[in-house]
Amino acid sequence: QWSLYRILLIFSLFCLLTEKGVSKKVRLSSGSDYTYFLVFWLVYSVFLIIVVEDFAFDAPKTKEEVKAEIIDFVRFLIIAVIVVVVVLNFVIINATIPSGSMENTIMTGDRIIGLRLAYIRNDPKRYDIVIFRYPDNEKSLFIKRVIGLPEETVVISEGKVYILPEDADSSAVSDSELIDSPMMFEGTIMLDDSFCPETPKGGGYYDGVFRVPEGHYFMLGDNRNHSNDSRFWANKYVARDKILGKALFRYWPINKFKIFRYKGIE
Repeated sequence: QWSLYRILLIFSLFCLLTEKGVSKKVRLSSGSDYTYFLVFWLVYSVFLIIVVEDFAFDAPKTKEEVKAEIIDFVRFLIIAVIVVVVVLNFVIINATIPSGSMENTIMTGDRIIGLRLAYIRNDPKRYDIVIFRYPDNEKSLFIKRVIGLPEETVVISEGKVYILPEDADSSAVSDSELIDSPMMFEGTIMLDDSFCPETPKGGGYYDGVFRVPEGHYFMLGDNRNHSNDSRFWANKYVARDKILGKALFRYWPINKFKIFRYKGIE
């Protein structure tokens, strides 16, 4: 029977196992932290059993009934752990945002849910907000917006982002010429940056020409003046198989719940 304590147990277990943020380190970094929370969860579980089950159903129980309840409870715990672990590792990503690189779309300290299954059949699209393994240190997870697609040439000039047409022979001109005249090829498009909180800076190391390899993506943060992204990484492009999921919605703070919408940005 799915009584109240079972529902609360699953919820608390989910909260315990999702204390991992999109950052350079685990939010609960030490083993003692995990031990503390695990012990708390177990004590909390016993408390719920005693209070909810025994006080709600205080009929006398035989030894056989008590033994059956214990076995049932242990079986439930095992199933609950398996379900939560499978969901967190193969279905969703629960992420805590540690920096302001995606402001004002996603703020520092926000908690979001990403879908790991988003790209099983489809490839990432331009402007998707994705969670991926940081190319310079794959132990870290980053969240950015997809800007450049595989085999595209991305030109950033004076803070504006341009995508050259597929048939453009950019190797015939120097990078400095492309930066000075990013619209030299017919069919070049200038990308939307209306989601950026302030006018992106240009010039110097903010500008550049980036030729995205096959099977890779070029990423930028929405808060481009304060974002560590593909412009500055040693390994500038994110491989397709290092993209873990697509951001779906922000659930914390609860009063700022937001579903990330991608339609209408061209």
